[in-house]
Amino acid sequence: MSRLFRGSLLFSLGILFSRLLGYLRDAAIAYYFGASHISDAFFIAFRIPNTFRRIFGEGGFNAVFMPFYGEALKESREREFFSKIFGLLLTFSLVITLIGISLSPFIISSLAPGIKEKETFQYAVEFLRFTFTYLIFASLYAFSMAILLVKGYFFIPSVSQAVFNLLFILSLVFFSGIFGAYALVLGVILGGIFQIIPNFVLLLKEKVFVKPKIVIDKEIKKFLKKFLLTVGSFSANQISLLVDTFLASFLKAGSISYIYYASRIYLLPISLFSISVSNTLLAVISSGENKRENINTALKIIFLFSIPASVGLFLLAEDIVNVLYLRGDFTKEDAHYTSKLLSLYSLTIPIYSLQHLFKSVFYSEKNVEIPVRATFLGVFIEASLGAFFLFILKLGIISFPLSTLFSSIFVTLFMYLKLNFPIHYKYFSTFLFHILLSSAFMGFSIETLKMFLENSYVTILCIPIFASIYFATLTLYEKELLYNLLKSPIRKR
Repeated sequence: MSRLFRGSLLFSLGILFSRLLGYLRDAAIAYYFGASHISDAFFIAFRIPNTFRRIFGEGGFNAVFMPFYGEALKESREREFFSKIFGLLLTFSLVITLIGISLSPFIISSLAPGIKEKETFQYAVEFLRFTFTYLIFASLYAFSMAILLVKGYFFIPSVSQAVFNLLFILSLVFFSGIFGAYALVLGVILGGIFQIIPNFVLLLKEKVFVKPKIVIDKEIKKFLKKFLLTVGSFSANQISLLVDTFLASFLKAGSISYIYYASRIYLLPISLFSISVSNTLLAVISSGENKRENINTALKIIFLFSIPASVGLFLLAEDIVNVLYLRGDFTKEDAHYTSKLLSLYSLTIPIYSLQHLFKSVFYSEKNVEIPVRATFLGVFIEASLGAFFLFILKLGIISFPLSTLFSSIFVTLFMYLKLNFPIHYKYFSTFLFHILLSSAFMGFSIETLKMFLENSYVTILCIPIFASIYFATLTLYEKELLYNLLKSPIRKR
C-alpha cells in the first residue's frame, strides 16, 4: 500500500503543478482571444496532436510498455528493449507527422465539417500544419516518462508538462503582439521542445539513455499489436472530445471553445486521481507486488477523491469559470455557457476514474481486447446520443456532456462485468455510503456559504475549507482508512 499511495501522491502533485500552469495557459488564451473563431480554430487544430500526447503520456503507451519492460528486466535485456522501443516511437511519430501535415485540410474537414464555409477553417488548417510537429516531442515525452516511472521517479515525469505550459504562456505574452494568432502555434512548438528536457536529464543521470534502433522482431510485432489496440481503449476521454468537436462545429462560433475550456477543468481531477493512481497501480502490479491488495487500495483512493471532486465542481462551476477565465475578451456570455457545460461534465468524474482503473487491471493481465471493445462501443453510443440530442431534441450545447455521461456509464459497466476480480460488495457499499454522506454534507456547506458570498474569488478561496469539512466528516466513519493511507508518507517524510 505504501508504494502505491506514495507513488500516486507524487504523481498527483506533479500533475497538479502542471495543471495549475495549464489553467494559466488557458486563461492567457481566453484573455487574448476569448471564445472566437481564432480560439475555435486553434483548439480544433491542437486537438489532434494533443490527443496523441494524452494517449501516450497518460495511459496507452505506459499500459503496454510496463508489462513488456518487466519481462525484459527479468531477462537482463533492459537496454536492448529501450533501444528498440525508442526507434519504434521515433519512426511512428515522424511518419504520422508528415502524413498529418500533408493532409491538414482533409483532417480539419473531417474533424469539424461545420466550419468548412467559415473563416475558422483556414486558420485551423494553417495551425494544424504547425502543431502536428508536436507529436514528435510527445513521443519522446512518453518514452522518457515510461522509463522514469518504472525506475521509481514519479514527480519529475508528471511535472515536466508544466514546462510546456510555461513556454506557451511566455510565447503569448511576448509574441502575440508580433505574430498575432500565430503566437499560439509558436507556444506549442517551443513548449514541446523544452518539456522533454527534465526527463532526459534524469535519463542521463540514471545512465539509461539509449540510441534508437529500428528493429521489427517478434517482440516488437507483439508490442505494436498490443499498443495499437491499447490506444483505442485508453483514448476514451480524447475520443469523446473529438466527437464533441465534430458536432459542435455545426453550432455558433465559440461553441468549440466553450467545450475546451470546460473540459480542461473537469479533466483535472481525473488526471490527479484516476490517471495517477492507475499509472502507479500498473507499475506496482507489473513489478510483481500483491495484486488484490493494491487494486482494493486503488479503488478506495479513487472513491475517496473523485466523488467529492464531482460534487464540488458541480456546485462551484460558475465561480470557478469566473475566476479562471472572465477577463479580457472572455465575456459573461462565454462564462455562462462554459460553466453550464462544466457542471454537467463534472458528473462523469467518478465514472471515468473507474474506467481508468479497470483498464489498468486488464492491461496488467495483457488483456487489451475488452477495453478496446468497450471503448469503441462507448464512442458509438456517445456519437449517436450526441446527434440525437443536438439535431432531434434540439438541446443545443448541453447535448455534449449528456451524451458523454451516458456513454461513460455504459463503458464502465461493460468492463466491470468482464472483470475477473472479486470485489467485496459489503465493504465497498458501506464505504461508498460514508463517502456519499460526507460529500453531501460538504455540498450543503458549499450552498449555505454561497448564500452569504457574492464574490466568486472569495468563494474559491474557501475550497480548502470545504475539503476540510469533507475529510473531517469522513473521519467520523473511516478513521482507520485515512490513517493507513497517510501514515506511510508521514513516516517517509
